[in-house]
Amino acid sequence: MKVSTRVECGILALTDIAMHQSEGKPVTVSSISSRQDLSMKYLEQILMVLRQSNLVRSMKGFKGGYVPVSYTHLTLPTTSRV
Repeated sequence: MKVSTRVECGILALTDIAMHQSEGKPVTVSSISSRQDLSMKYLEQILMVLRQSNLVRSMKGFKGGYVPVSYTHLTLPTTSRV
């Protein structure tokens, strides 16, 4: 199965959020960007699609960022259709 760069970056972002989110505290775009070596603008576009697909939830404000919605039924085909 061929996976596009956009899907690969989306999977990296979801994995990063799941690994670094603790106690409901959101993960910032800048922290994901630096850990995964991705452009912030490109990552913001991907996160917007993931948010619209209800895979992540955004939190606004000074301490805002992204938190996972639910990963109980998340599979690679689910992610790649987004």
